[in-house]
Amino acid sequence: PASPAVTYSQVVGAESNGEPVHGADIVLAGLKRSMSNKQGYDRFYLPAEDYYPFFVRYDGHEELLYMEEMSPGKTHVYRTNPSVISSRVNVLSLLL
Repeated sequence: PASPAVTYSQVVGAESNGEPVHGADIVLAGLKRSMSNKQGYDRFYLPAEDYYPFFVRYDGHEELLYMEEMSPGKTHVYRTNPSVISSRVNVLSLLL
């Protein structure tokens, strides 16, 4: 198997006019729990392209995404959607 690649997530909040969220609690189930930096980023190592549970919490907002497709070596962006508060799927987008 390939070695895990450096992968990034970024949290962007609709509540903050699309600005990155500093200090968001990010949990990639079974792999890592951390906080986003000033630019909204977190760095972790993904072992393989797969579906992962992804949890994010900050300033009264929290969401658990049960199956998000994530790829090693990419940047995955989480964006809130105030009009849909539960059961979202395929939420993470790739930063090009």
